[in-house]
Amino acid sequence: MLNNRQRLLLAQVMYVGKIEKLKEEKSFGKHLENLRELVVNGTSKISGGLNKQDALDTIDEILKDKELSSLKIVRGDGPSQASIVLRQSQKGKKDQDIAVFRGTGGDSKGWYDNGVVLTQEMSPMQKDLVGRFNDYAGDNYNITYLIGHSQGGNRAQMYAALHPEKIEMCYSFDGNGFSPEFVEKYSKNIASVKSKIVNISSYDDYVNGNGCQIAGMNLYIKSNLKPLMQHSTKALLDKSLYSDYNAGKFDIKKVANKPSDLMQAIFTLNNLMMDKSPKEREEFGKSMGIVLKKTLGEGKKINECEKELKDIYNKYSKLIKNNEKAHKAFITILKEGAINLTKFGIEEGIKANYESQKMKAEAEVEMGKSLYNGGKKFYKGIKNLFSLETDLKKLDVERNLVVNDLGEKKLVLIKLYKEVENCEDMKQKKELICKYNENLKEYKEIEGNLKELNIEIEKGICLLRETENSLNKVENINNLDDNLKNSNENQIRFV
Repeated sequence: MLNNRQRLLLAQVMYVGKIEKLKEEKSFGKHLENLRELVVNGTSKISGGLNKQDALDTIDEILKDKELSSLKIVRGDGPSQASIVLRQSQKGKKDQDIAVFRGTGGDSKGWYDNGVVLTQEMSPMQKDLVGRFNDYAGDNYNITYLIGHSQGGNRAQMYAALHPEKIEMCYSFDGNGFSPEFVEKYSKNIASVKSKIVNISSYDDYVNGNGCQIAGMNLYIKSNLKPLMQHSTKALLDKSLYSDYNAGKFDIKKVANKPSDLMQAIFTLNNLMMDKSPKEREEFGKSMGIVLKKTLGEGKKINECEKELKDIYNKYSKLIKNNEKAHKAFITILKEGAINLTKFGIEEGIKANYESQKMKAEAEVEMGKSLYNGGKKFYKGIKNLFSLETDLKKLDVERNLVVNDLGEKKLVLIKLYKEVENCEDMKQKKELICKYNENLKEYKEIEGNLKELNIEIEKGICLLRETENSLNKVENINNLDDNLKNSNENQIRFV
C-alpha cells in the first residue's frame, strides 16, 4: 500500500517528459534513469510548476524508493491527456495495477476544458477518455488503485465513477469536480464508490472546489506557498507539512476540513453557477475558461485579462453583488492582479448594494445600545462556545485521518488473509500468519484510537449543547452584536 508521499511523487513525475504508448512491459526504474538523462541534457519537457532541479529531485527520490522503482510500466498513453499504468507484483495473487493521471501540464486546451467540464455531462476531453477507460477495465489489467493531480485527479475520480466495482482506492490531489448532469447520471455508481475516493488539496488551492465534488473525504493541507502557487504537487510535497515525511504522514496541525476563507468565497461563486441552467453554466464556463487558458495555460498575468474579467462581472454582476462572499472573491482576484478597483467599477457596485443595509444596521444598533451593553456579561460564555467549536473541528479532522488509516489497514489485512488462504508452503504460510497478526494488532490499536476520539467528540458535543442552551436567553443581544459588527465593517468599507 503506497503512502501519501509515494502517491504524490508518482503524480509529480507525470509532469516530466512524455508518456508514450508502449508495445511491451517496461521497467519504471529504467524509464526514469533514461528520463533523467534527458532532463540533464535539457531535452525533456517539464511542466506542472516544476523546474529542472525539481524534476531531477523527484526522479532521484523515486529511484531511491525500492517500492516505486520496482514497478513496471504496462501501458502509457500520451502525450495528450497523459496517463500511465504501473504494475506492482504481489506474491500468491494477481498483480495489482496502478493508474496515474497527469494534470493539464500548462496545456491551454486542457485549462479551457477544465471550464467546460462544469457545463455538460462530459467535456470533449472526458468523452475521449471513455474508450480508454473501458480498455483499462478489461481483462488485460487489474487496475484497483488510482492516482492523479489537478485534471488528473478529476480523471481518476471519473474512472472510479464509471467502473466502481474495479477499484479499491482513488487518491485525487487538487482534483476539480464534475457537472450536475454527470453526478446525476452516475449517482448510483458514485454512491457505491464515494467512500473509496479521497481528495487531498492545498489550503489555498483554487481548482479543487470547482464543480460538484464526489469524494467521500476531503482534506486540506496548509501549504507555506502563496495562494496562486499552491496548485501544484510540489506544494503538497513540502517536508515541513509532514510529521513523518518518509511514511507520508501529514502533520495534523497542518490539516483542515475546509479550504481557506478566500477559496471558500471563490468556490461560492462557482457553486452559485451550478444551480443555473446548462446554457448559463456553459456561457460562464467558457468565459472563465478563457481567463484560465490565458493565466494558467499561457502564463499571462491577471491584469492582462482585465477585459475578460470585466465582461464576466458585467454579465453576472447581479449574481455577484447579491452574495458578499462571491463579491469578496472577485475583489481579491482583481487585487491579486493589481487591477484598479475604482477604474474597474466594482467599488461603486458594493456601495450601492450595501448602502441600505448600512443605514438599517446603524438604526438597529442605535435603538439597541442599552440592551447590547447589558449583554456584555455573556461574552465569556460566547467565547467558550467558539472555543468548543474549534476543539470539535480539530477532533473531527483527527478522526478523519484515523478513519483513513483504518481503511488502509483493513485493505492490507484482507490481502494478507487471501495470501494465507492461497499459500501452500507451510514455512511461508507461518510468516504470512505472523505478518497478519502484527497488522491485526496495529488495526486494533487504530480502532481503539478511533473509539477514544469518538468518545471525546461525544463529550464535546454534549458540552457544546449545554453552552448553547445557556446562551439562548441572549439571542437578541447576539443579533445586536452582529448588527454592530456589520455596521462597523460597512463604515470602514465606505471611508
